[in-house]
Amino acid sequence: MPEYKEKDTVFYRGKQAFKFDFSASAISSDGAILLSEKVERKTGLLKSFAALIPDYRNPFFIEYTYEEMLRQRVFLMMQGYQDCNDEQKLREDPVIRKVLDSGLCSQPTLSRFENKADRSLIYQMSQWFVDRYVEELKEKAGQIIIDVDGTDDPTHGSQQLSLYNGYYGQTMYHELFFKDGNTGQVILPVLRPGNCHSNKWFVALLKRIVIKIRKKLPSVKILIRADSGFSGASFYQKTTHISGGIKLKQYCYLPVSFIFNLRSHVSLSEMWVQEVGELVSIANGFSRKAKKRLFTKPMTG
Repeated sequence: MPEYKEKDTVFYRGKQAFKFDFSASAISSDGAILLSEKVERKTGLLKSFAALIPDYRNPFFIEYTYEEMLRQRVFLMMQGYQDCNDEQKLREDPVIRKVLDSGLCSQPTLSRFENKADRSLIYQMSQWFVDRYVEELKEKAGQIIIDVDGTDDPTHGSQQLSLYNGYYGQTMYHELFFKDGNTGQVILPVLRPGNCHSNKWFVALLKRIVIKIRKKLPSVKILIRADSGFSGASFYQKTTHISGGIKLKQYCYLPVSFIFNLRSHVSLSEMWVQEVGELVSIANGFSRKAKKRLFTKPMTG
């Protein structure tokens, strides 16, 4: 690779230098796309992601590969161009034309590409996200923190699954994110209907993530951090394979092994409760005797 002789050089593609210059005759306001391409060239995320998409088109009539379409869609969205028809006004942009060597494909082509995804493809893409995260985990990791949170994404059109949510008081998507609490890396993003509850699909997805982590790191401790809206009997019943802890925001922190022993009426002196609040959601699914113990003899420390 050539040496960086000038401070305004961003990166090289072969022997061609890409650099910032504010005195050229053809100026673009989308210079940040150069940094987006640099990240892609280093990580290959879009290339590996595009490899999951089966292409059954006649090769004699293909003008743009799925990887090229994906690069165009992602890069332009990162520049703030969220509509497929934005390409009509960007075709003459000198920087975008240089980064996207094959040129910009049309709005109908991008729309067909986006609507190609079916259940099978979405499932493969979800597996890809989790597998990539697990591959990057260090063998000596002592504890993994999984942060789970939903986010409201307001919508302003008639998109599919764009529905009214009474809690947020708006029409929206209710997206779900699993993230690594130490690094901030996204483990799995999930697009959900706007009217769904916070913990919809949460338990089933978390279980699959933990199973994959366990295959690589059988003895690692896993800490689940989430808002209290994710608590419920199904969560505690289906996560017995987690060896770590559960932390619910503004509610409590309970070692997982003790949570399940509670169902057998273990004494609360063996439980560590860091924060004690309204534990109604945690008590759901427990026996009446266990509930009474939970509310009458909480211990801190």
